[in-house]
Amino acid sequence: MDIEDPSGWAAVAVAVLAVLVALAAWWAAHRSAKASERSADASERSATASERSAAASEELLHQQRTPRFTAEIEEVGQWHRLAIRLDGPLDLDDLSVESLNDEFVFNTDQFGIDKEPIPAGHEAAGGRPGRRVAWTHSGYPDGARAGITIGQTAKWRVSPAADNLRANEVTLRVRARADKEEWRFLISVAVPDSLQPLGTIH
Repeated sequence: MDIEDPSGWAAVAVAVLAVLVALAAWWAAHRSAKASERSADASERSATASERSAAASEELLHQQRTPRFTAEIEEVGQWHRLAIRLDGPLDLDDLSVESLNDEFVFNTDQFGIDKEPIPAGHEAAGGRPGRRVAWTHSGYPDGARAGITIGQTAKWRVSPAADNLRANEVTLRVRARADKEEWRFLISVAVPDSLQPLGTIH
C-alpha cells in the first residue's frame, strides 16, 4: 500500500472500524448472555426457595392437624376395654390401633378386630406380622370400617395374652386418616392394677 495513497488509509480505517464494531457487538452479546444466566439462576433460586417454603408450610399444617387422643384401659365387670377418645382437631375417616406389647391383645369375638394375625409382607393394615389390628367400625353386623368424630370414643375389649400383664403401660401404634392425609404415631396407655399380677413393683 502506498503510504501517500489516501484511499489505502481509508480502507485500513474501515477495516479497523469493522473489527472494533464486531468486538463491541460480541462484548455486548456476551454481557447480555451473562446477565440472562444470572437472571435465570436468580429465578431458579427464587422458585426453589418458594417450593421449599410451600413444602414447609404444608408439613407444618399437617403436623398441626395431627389427631389428639385420650386413651385408657377401663375395667368393666369381669373384663377390660381400651377406650380411645378423639379430642380433635378434625374428624377422621378411619382409625386403627395395634398393640406393640405382645402380651396385650384385642379380643377377637367383637367387630372391628382383624380375626387373623397380620401375615408377613402384608402392610395394608399398617401393622406387624403376627399381630392383630383394631379399627373403628360402623357397629353393624358386617363390621364395615367407619370414621370417628371429635368427642367420640372407640372401644375394644382387651385382655392379657397370659394371666396378667407385667408392664405398667402398653404402647399402641395408631394410624389415622382424614381424606388424603394420614398420620402414624405411638401413644402409651397405663395398665390398671386389675390386669397386673399382685406384688408387681413399678
